Amino acid sequence: MLEGNATLVYDAELDPAVLLGDGPVTYEGAAHMAEISAFAELSRENMKVLHEAGIHPTEV
Repeated sequence: MLEGNATLVYDAELDPAVLLGDGPVTYEGAAHMAEISAFAELSRENMKVLHEAGIHPTEV
């Protein structure tokens, strides 16, 4: 059985006024490394299950 999850991997705060301006957009943000790692492990497990079933999708 394949599994999936919804993960929050990045968190950023943007000022909407900056998005409409002419200057560069900067932000304060953080990556949620534990979530990224959990997703990567789940993806590896799903690929293993698919390969064992004879399905060989292109890995991205």
